[in-house]
Amino acid sequence: MTYYKDWQQVKALHKSKIVFTRVGDFYETYHSDAELVAKDCNIVLTSRPVPGSKTERMPLAGFPHHAKDYYVKRLRDAGHEVALIDKG
Repeated sequence: MTYYKDWQQVKALHKSKIVFTRVGDFYETYHSDAELVAKDCNIVLTSRPVPGSKTERMPLAGFPHHAKDYYVKRLRDAGHEVALIDKG
């Protein structure tokens, strides 16, 4: 799950920003960022297993890569700073 490790590293450096990482055709964010994005963008909050845990789950929210401009604008209009990790 290198995308999650990438997210953790960037989030540690940019704590005040909502950090997304590109995973295939989606931009995803986790934990409290995911909860905030789900609320402010009216998208579904889901979860995925925490790496290394068989029972613990972490909040997850995301959007399709082709809708990036729309969602980033919504978040910025709501007063949030956004960082995108895109290795593609």
